[in-house]
Amino acid sequence: PFIAAGGLLSQDNGNLFWDSATARLGVGTTSPAAKLTVEGDTYIRGNSTTTGSLFVGGNSVIFGTSSSSNLIVNSAVASNLIPDQNASRDLGSAAYFWDNFYIDSIVANNLSVASTSIAGTNSNDFVINSDNATADTETENLIFFRGIVVPNALLTWDATADRFDFNQPVFMQNDSSTTTVISLDVRGKASQIADLFRVASSSEESFFNITANGLAGIGTSSPAAKLAVEGDSFFRGNTTTTGNVFIGGTLLSPTSSFPICLLPLT
Repeated sequence: PFIAAGGLLSQDNGNLFWDSATARLGVGTTSPAAKLTVEGDTYIRGNSTTTGSLFVGGNSVIFGTSSSSNLIVNSAVASNLIPDQNASRDLGSAAYFWDNFYIDSIVANNLSVASTSIAGTNSNDFVINSDNATADTETENLIFFRGIVVPNALLTWDATADRFDFNQPVFMQNDSSTTTVISLDVRGKASQIADLFRVASSSEESFFNITANGLAGIGTSSPAAKLAVEGDSFFRGNTTTTGNVFIGGTLLSPTSSFPICLLPLT
């Protein structure tokens, strides 16, 4: 319908213009800059395929009309992907997660992780609760998830008691290649008042303790000698002393035909 006599295009040049000198077709323009130049909007109902590059000089490109539309990228990304606004755009959503990320470095203001598998870190330090701005008033936990059993295993910094807490049994085995290092070395603080070591019941009844000045108590939390035993004691082997033995009660010998009675010194 646009062909006139002589095979030339017959149409208002403002709508459809053929530049025979450059072999270019213009739609909505009389100065086409390429083989096909369109001045205005275009609408393509079917597929559009190009074997070259696609350049868009506008400020925005919109793909699809909703999240049900798909964008398929088969090419590698050879540039940065930078959002138009700071801290305003999401990658994925609460309903649609990305599967796996393969990233060299992550720089994030906040990191929320439901579950993670971390094989290790090349850092010399690992900090927990790094935003703690208090004067040691926040208790922190390193939690080992135990599945369906309770409780989980916790390594806790108790900010109230100022100490580490373990809520599970502890086993230590010295597998070091050296034999000259002490397996368990407990040292007190200078001028310490509290005990250096204590074994107690769940109700904190003291069974065995070593005081800050090196006195050991069994059955008593306030030993008055290097070793103080509150209650009965049993020795299967020999007992040897290079000093004196003071007995305030009665000494009985089960192998004697008669009891041996030692009276206290007067």
